[in-house]
Amino acid sequence: MKSKHTNLATALVAAQEVMENPKYDAVNPHFKNRYASLKAVRAAVIKPLNMAGITVIQSIIPIVGGIACETYLIHESGEQMKFGPLPVPSTKQDAQGYGSAITYACRYALCSICGVTGEDDDDAEKAVDRPSPVKPLFVNTNNQVDALIKKASQELQGGEAVIKEFLYSKKAWPEGIKTVRELDAKIVNRLLAPEVWEQITSFAKENEI
Repeated sequence: MKSKHTNLATALVAAQEVMENPKYDAVNPHFKNRYASLKAVRAAVIKPLNMAGITVIQSIIPIVGGIACETYLIHESGEQMKFGPLPVPSTKQDAQGYGSAITYACRYALCSICGVTGEDDDDAEKAVDRPSPVKPLFVNTNNQVDALIKKASQELQGGEAVIKEFLYSKKAWPEGIKTVRELDAKIVNRLLAPEVWEQITSFAKENEI
């Protein structure tokens, strides 16, 4: 049986043959790693897709606490593929928060669909990177740990317990400490990063914590 996406699939192969990874034109203020902005991702993938007869449409759908992104690849023959919806929670319930969620979703959807890389490192791996066992514990004395505890109490029903369970689930809770306040400053900063906080809130919802 002939696939109903024959023309689109052939065109996508042609587009990916000339497609390159986007330029890393932005820096994550929390992880200090470079990444490709949505603008850079579109600059890398849209032209090759268009030249192969493919147009891209991304539709944003409101969901509880965030947005979801649906991406369509439409070939000039009329064939099309739909990807998603890709849900992304908004860390702040305001225009800025939702705008960031939309940009994040569109960027990751395009990278995934086109098979390009837009990050130096994987966000999830950075979130659960474990400190060396020989490294002495560092008690966080700056305002970041206070911000983390306040954020947890305001946005998570389980408060600090969710943070602890999240790190335990990733096998990233350091041995020898009992409370969130004792976490290394590096870990605290990573947990406060918007993309990692999204993982934590999703974890809380999935596990009904």
